[in-house]
Amino acid sequence: MIKHNPYKAWIKKALLQIALAVLCLCVLLPQYLLLRTCGLLDTLWALILPGIFSPLGTVLLWHGFSNLPNEMVEAAALEGTGWAITLWRIVLPECKRELSVLVLIALAENWNLLEQPMAYIKSAEKYPLSVYLSTAIADTAQSAAACIAALVPIFVLFLLLVRCVLPGRAADARNSGNRRG
Repeated sequence: MIKHNPYKAWIKKALLQIALAVLCLCVLLPQYLLLRTCGLLDTLWALILPGIFSPLGTVLLWHGFSNLPNEMVEAAALEGTGWAITLWRIVLPECKRELSVLVLIALAENWNLLEQPMAYIKSAEKYPLSVYLSTAIADTAQSAAACIAALVPIFVLFLLLVRCVLPGRAADARNSGNRRG
């Protein structure tokens, strides 16, 4: 008889997450070479495109997709909908929480990048705010005020997205409380 070891699964999951976190720094040179080949260096797209395809996004969306009941997708297939309509009208609305967390984390992460903008952007006037804050401001009071101002867009996005995340979590808590009792 083979026993399932929960610690082994936990260790595998932790190692995968560590590998994905390290991967972000390991792809800097290949991304640079790809952006140079595509002619996107020193453009805003050099900062946007690498941020869209993140390993964290894959893990978050995999978690959301794996928690969907198979019956929903099967019912859509029986109705004759294609995969694109099933994804757009059924799967993505059900993964609204994961998508909003992904948007918030990806924007906060890319908002604070230093290495990538300095590697991909050569013109100082095109640098994002994070590079400017780390290199241009020497006065402590100005630096503190600029850092607080830099947090405002992320905070506003958080306030907008929290409406998507918290109501779903409250409903999950109510449903899981009903299952236990």
